[in-house]
Formats: sequence, C-alpha cells, structure tokens
Amino acid sequence: MSHQVICFDVNQFKEHESEPVHRLTLPSYALVEYTQAFKECVLKNRQLLLEHNLQEVVVKTTIVNWFYDLHERFHYGVDSFLHITARKIAFSGTMSPQVEAHFITPYVDIEEVILDDTEVVSLSRNTQYLPFVLSLIKELESKTERYEELSELYWKLEEVKEPLKNLDEACINKLSLDADSALTKVIEESNQLDAQVQAHELEIEQLLQRIIYKAFNVGFGDFISHAESDKGIVTTLRFEGCYYHGGRICFRGAGITKTGKVGKRDASFYLRLMAAP
Repeated sequence: MSHQVICFDVNQFKEHESEPVHRLTLPSYALVEYTQAFKECVLKNRQLLLEHNLQEVVVKTTIVNWFYDLHERFHYGVDSFLHITARKIAFSGTMSPQVEAHFITPYVDIEEVILDDTEVVSLSRNTQYLPFVLSLIKELESKTERYEELSELYWKLEEVKEPLKNLDEACINKLSLDADSALTKVIEESNQLDAQVQAHELEIEQLLQRIIYKAFNVGFGDFISHAESDKGIVTTLRFEGCYYHGGRICFRGAGITKTGKVGKRDASFYLRLMAAP
C-alpha cells in the first residue's frame, strides 16, 4: 500500500529569533502523512473557522514527524500544533522545557495540501435567503451608509485642515490663539473620524464575509464560479477578497484555468444582493 507524505520546511518564530538558540537545535523539516483523517481534520476545523468568523483555529496533534539534523533522526508522536486559517495551514512545535510553540513551518495553501480535486462552488443570486441572512444584509446596508457618511465628512475636514495648517505655518506670529485652537480641534476631529472610518471598514469586511458564508457556504480560499447568463460568460476563481458597493458584492481572486489549477491572472465578478425577497 502506497503512502503520500507532505514535507514542510521549518522556521523559528520571530519572537524567539533574539534568543541564543543554535539553528541545529531546531528541526530541519517536518513530515506529515496524508490520510483521510488529516484531510477531514483540516476541512472540519476550517468549516468551524468560517462558521464563527474566526481568524485561525489551532489544533493539538501528534501526526507531525520532526527531523533534527543535529541527531540525524526523527522525533515521532510529540505534541505539535496544526494551524488552520481560511486559506492556509501550518504546523508548529515546542522545545523542551518550553510549553509554547517555538518553531513553525511556512503557511501553505490548503489546496496544495488537500490532494483531492477541489470542488468548485457555483454562486447565483438567491431570493430565498433565510431571515437571519436578510437581517445581516440590512445591517450591512446600514453600516455601509454610515461608512459613506463618515468618509465624506472626513474628506471635507481634510480639505479644510490642510489650508488652515499651511496658513498657520505661514502666519504663525499673526494668527490669534482662537485660530490656533480651531486648527487643533479640526485635526482632532479629523483623527477621530479617521479612526471611525477604519473601524467601520473592518466591521463591514467581517460582516460581508459572514453573509457570504451564511448565504453561499463559501469562504476565502474556496474555488467559486459565476455565470453571467446575459453575456454567456462563466468566471471561475479562488476566492481571495471582496467588497460591497451599490447593493452588489464584488468577488475577486486568482483565476482558475481550464485544467483546474490556480492561474496567474486575477479575476472578478459581481453578484447583486437583495435585502428582501
């Protein structure tokens, strides 16, 4: 019976790079046997990550075989950690007597590790969203409207701030304390608005990812396709990013070739959401 084994390089965690640890005391590489149980573990925890809108899931495991050049042998069955994000996985390990991870493999794309053919999910506008999804869409529209209002106000203040600042620098001995105080308040207000805009932008991004998962059951790293029936165009890509504007979601990422491989060209398509059936 043949076995498939995945080999990973090993790097030291950046926070430990200043410690006087010789490179030879770290493992040189890691071997992981590709099994059905390993595949199911990755996919199950990735699904958990998408469902709860998490950044990373870490699972304790003993499936990694670490090879040390110093001893010229493998360490089997030791406690290690499997790191799973929406798109990538990595393994980390510890150095006795430490209990925290000290070294880690590079993060690699999940589709490069899961050796089976990757399923392509076809997306289309759904007018029968669950009530929970509809409520998320309405929340997204509300947050987007507020984001646009804050952005517009921020740029209006920027238009005022720069001329005031230049005037203050040119006439520093002539402007009154009141004028100087006004400039300070404008700068403070601008900084506060900038922080609010960035916070809203992050909230919208996270909310949009949640809607996409709940409505279409896909997340970053999945292969997705969309057919534009009126144009006769089918776009297939690896989902890597998205944004929302004017009631539509733009899905973007690396295009998928006819052979099912990730291509070098970027691709994108738009899908309109409906806030109500």
